[in-house]
Amino acid sequence: PILLSGSINGEIYCWNLESRALSQKWDAHRGKSVSSIQMFGVQSMFVSNGSDNSLRIYVREHGQFRLLKSREGFAAPM
Repeated sequence: PILLSGSINGEIYCWNLESRALSQKWDAHRGKSVSSIQMFGVQSMFVSNGSDNSLRIYVREHGQFRLLKSREGFAAPM
């Protein structure tokens, strides 16, 4: 099992709950805070949005998440 968390500096962290270790980290929202993260499926996909007014969709492949799609340029926070 994993846990995803976001930070005020735009980073998303993926924690391995079995080993209690950080397994992945990336700058998802260009230094702007992560507003929310929603997991879908059996920990295989998630969506994040941030104060940079963007949505990002990530998919898990071979144990690692990668960016699948990004939507930017919204006029107001979501």
